[in-house]
Amino acid sequence: MSDAPVQTLQGALEQNVILLAPSIGWWKGQYQLPRHTTDVTVGDRTVAKRDVTTPRAKLIGDTYPLDRQGRPWKKRFQRLDSRLERIKDTFSVKFPIAGVRVVPKSRGVELMHALFGDTIGTLLARINRYRDNGQNFRADELQIRVDAARRTWGENASPSTPVFDPDRKEQSIAYELAEMAHEFCHDYEDILRQISSQSDVWDQVKSKVPRDPKVMRAKFYLDVVPIELAGGGATHELTRADLSDHQEIVRETCTRQVEMAVEEMIRGPREQLAEALASLQELIARNGRVTERSFAPVRRAIEKIRMFGSPRIAPTA
Repeated sequence: MSDAPVQTLQGALEQNVILLAPSIGWWKGQYQLPRHTTDVTVGDRTVAKRDVTTPRAKLIGDTYPLDRQGRPWKKRFQRLDSRLERIKDTFSVKFPIAGVRVVPKSRGVELMHALFGDTIGTLLARINRYRDNGQNFRADELQIRVDAARRTWGENASPSTPVFDPDRKEQSIAYELAEMAHEFCHDYEDILRQISSQSDVWDQVKSKVPRDPKVMRAKFYLDVVPIELAGGGATHELTRADLSDHQEIVRETCTRQVEMAVEEMIRGPREQLAEALASLQELIARNGRVTERSFAPVRRAIEKIRMFGSPRIAPTA
């Protein structure tokens, strides 16, 4: 494939979409058990260590530790994971690189709002604009929200700190995660007490578990990393020493990823529509109860097709 088609494909992507890698982090409570003290048995036979991997301790389980209302922490965190996946599926399609999503530029702001919502930093910027325009009443309303957030998270809370939005039916992922992390770390001593009393492997891994709630708080995060596609232009763009001997490999890899991404943008939403229509047809065929909700997957698939549209890409021949 010549450079011109590669640049055309990559240019089309860069013009119409952005590549983002959203990720969420929370303490999974998983630690490798000491190999020298751990045996694996199959039936009544101990398996040689060379034939198996060492098991891991799981300190966050389905039944403990529990939060203040008696709910398993693991299920609360997993619910947030599921919400993130739904949001990603609403605003993007998969890119061939694991974890990377293709987001139409026209929907990028909505995606970020769903993930992060308002923060102290974004509200302060809007407050300044309102003050400059003489809209002091609107500025005062936002200042009330900023002050409330600082009372909750501390006077020195960073600009990225999420702020409660009274106009949202469902708060942002970042806000929910911050609330969960705050509660988890505030109750951390009790959580460790639950784990130590119920886990059969606590003694083997307890030295690896952070004891400081501030250290534990750093394990909770929501990130969105922008991804830049290299390899579409001249070879001098790849100048790092560790890539200098592999420029063509990197270029070819990026070419394949771009082509696969364009294919996914065209194929993925249409496959989703086909699956939704097939499910609806199956429901009707077995005389199932067809309601307004039955058509929701079809509507979502059609919206995704409209959202991405038809990539305007020149022929590669």
